[in-house]
Amino acid sequence: MTPDDDAAVKELAYGKATLTGGAAYDGPVPASVYAAASGVTQQNLVAVQAARVNAAYSSGKATGLDAESVTDLTGQVSGGRLSWTPPDSATWVILSYWQRGSGQQPEAGPHSSPPRMSSTTSARRGPRPSPATGTPRSWTPRSVTS
Repeated sequence: MTPDDDAAVKELAYGKATLTGGAAYDGPVPASVYAAASGVTQQNLVAVQAARVNAAYSSGKATGLDAESVTDLTGQVSGGRLSWTPPDSATWVILSYWQRGSGQQPEAGPHSSPPRMSSTTSARRGPRPSPATGTPRSWTPRSVTS
């Protein structure tokens, strides 16, 4: 299994572009602000939104947004590009949301390549004994009743 497989764990990454003074945006949909994990080669655009920045709710690295101004721009994306002009001269932010594989790997099992060892197994010894009982650890399914 690779990070791009449908069954792989997914994450939602975001991209950001800030517009000031009523400036228009015309360019590629903002890329994720964080690089994808090793082995992740595909991502799907989920949505693009714009919102007016509200300085009263901003502090430090946090950017406060005016919830009433949120505008869905997803339908305006064409060929991976976006053209949009804010309705006023305030500061606006464009946010893009990308779904992609997280790159998370299982600790061990037949779906890992190369196989990874969990903290309770060793290639030479098999399951480690439980510290409490001295017997090898195993998992037995139990039925749950309400």
